[in-house]
Amino acid sequence: MATIYGKYIEEGEDMKNENILDVYTYSYPQPHRKYPVPSAEDILGDTQSASRSVFQIKFYKELSIFRSFDEFSTRIKKILEDLGFGEYAFSRTSATGEIPRPIITMPNAMNDVYFREGFYEHDLSLQCAMNDNGPIFHSVIEDYINEVPFVTDAITQNKEIFKLLKSFGYVDFYFIPIGAHNGNGRVLLSVATKQENVAQFRARVESCKDTLLQLAQAIDYVGTRKFPNFFLSENESQKIIITPKPLILLNILAQDDLTLAQTADKLSISIHTADKHISAVKKALGASTIQGAIYKAIKAGLIECR
Repeated sequence: MATIYGKYIEEGEDMKNENILDVYTYSYPQPHRKYPVPSAEDILGDTQSASRSVFQIKFYKELSIFRSFDEFSTRIKKILEDLGFGEYAFSRTSATGEIPRPIITMPNAMNDVYFREGFYEHDLSLQCAMNDNGPIFHSVIEDYINEVPFVTDAITQNKEIFKLLKSFGYVDFYFIPIGAHNGNGRVLLSVATKQENVAQFRARVESCKDTLLQLAQAIDYVGTRKFPNFFLSENESQKIIITPKPLILLNILAQDDLTLAQTADKLSISIHTADKHISAVKKALGASTIQGAIYKAIKAGLIECR
């Protein structure tokens, strides 16, 4: 499958071990539910109290509270199942080598064939993701390939990819490529279906495509900061450096419905000192407002939301 890179092994095993990790298998859920997720612009321009704005940043809030990658990936599983997608994969196109815990439900046997046959060298879905062509249905690519009036090696290879996917019961995929928030390359969230026809799957995606985009952004943003070993190469890791006192102040602003003056009083510091702390936090996070600083701190996993 185009969205999977490297061999996947159990965490703690010898990285040279060739044993493939058994895939996660999930059943299809009850009818999907909608997640009302505001855009970054909505949050940054919000005039409500800080605590209320924090509550609205649903995915960043949900994903930032977890301390282990297993909890993190389990929550992603639940969100996607609520939306009606029991088959999915998340990857970074710049990732190389082994990944201790992939976020994937696609069968290893299918991925083995994909890499063994070198399909990734010609996969148009992967090329679309790498070239920033926006989200796309795999069935759209298949329609294009089937209508091409000539035959090349790339056309033949893509037809073989379609056969491979169908042999494992996949009807269609929806690929959501975005620029990596942290590190290099691009990010790709893929959702798939086995139990719906193409028209039904497209309708499901259309009903929540903005939500899927928001989720892809949140997975990458939070994941690369809280669990960099599962997302980034050694030369990609980036850190946000904030000293404890400003971060404590930001946490109180986020958790309690207080003004900056009330927060300063709670910490027994002057409003002048509180202003200095806020300035330091905004500078470190690249934000121009307190709301924006809280938003970015949640995305970076620096605030423990409750």
